[in-house]
Amino acid sequence: MTALEQADPSAIPPPTRRQTVTAAAASLFGWGLDLFDLFILLYVAPVVGRLFFPSEQPMLSLAGAYASFAVTLLVRPLGSAIFGSYADRFGRKRALMVAVTGVGLSTAIFGLLPTVGQIGWLATALFLFFRLVQGIFVGGVVASSHTIGTETVPERWRGFMSGAIGGGGSAIGGLLASLVFFVVSLLFPGDAFAETGWRVMFFSGLLTSVIGLFIFRNLEESPLFKQLQAKKALKSATAPKDASPVRTLFSRPQLNGFLLTLL
Repeated sequence: MTALEQADPSAIPPPTRRQTVTAAAASLFGWGLDLFDLFILLYVAPVVGRLFFPSEQPMLSLAGAYASFAVTLLVRPLGSAIFGSYADRFGRKRALMVAVTGVGLSTAIFGLLPTVGQIGWLATALFLFFRLVQGIFVGGVVASSHTIGTETVPERWRGFMSGAIGGGGSAIGGLLASLVFFVVSLLFPGDAFAETGWRVMFFSGLLTSVIGLFIFRNLEESPLFKQLQAKKALKSATAPKDASPVRTLFSRPQLNGFLLTLL
C-alpha cells in the first residue's frame, strides 16, 4: 500500500478490467471447485453407506451416507465465520487459497480412511470427523469466493455477481463431479468401483487444490478490502476500538437480518 493510499483511502484506484474479470472467474470457479468436492460423496453414497454405515437394511446405510453429507452443510456457517474474520485480517485472496486447498486435501483424506470392516466403528467416527473438517473449509470458500467477486465488480453488478457465483458455481461443481464419476466408472467397472474406484473419486479432490492455486495466482485484493486496510492504518493507537464482529452481528440492529438470512 502506498503512502498516498494510507493518507487517503479514496485515492485507491478502481479495478482494471483484467482485475475484475480475474476476480469474477476466481469467485465462480472457486465456488464450483468447492462444490465439486462436496458433491463427490453423492456419487459414491451407496458404497460409502455399506463401508462406513453398515446395516442389515441398505436404506439405512444410504441414509447414513446422506446424513454425513448434511453434517458438512450444517457446519458451514462456523467455517464462514472463521474464514470471514481471517479474510478481514489477511485478505480475501489468502483466505480463498487456504480454504480451497483445505477442501481439496480434506476430500482426498476420505480416500485413505479404513472402513468399518477393517477397524470397526472407529472408521465411522473418523469419517464424520473429517466431514466436519471439510465443512469448515467449505464455509471458508463461501465467505471468501462470494466476497472477493462482489467487492471487485462495479456496485451495480454486485447482485448479478453474487447470483452468478451461487448458481453458476453449483452448476460447474455438479458437471465436474459427473464427468469424474463417468471416467472413474469406466476405469473401475462393477466390483472394482466398490473396492478402489470410490477412493479414486475422493482422491480427485486434489485436482481442485491444484486448479484453484493456478487460477488464483494472478488474483488481486478487492479495492474495498484495500480501502478497509487503509482506514485501519489511519487510526491512531488511542482511537477507540470497533466492536467485535460477533458482538455486532448479535446486536439488535443486525440480529433480525442475521436470523432471516440464516433461515
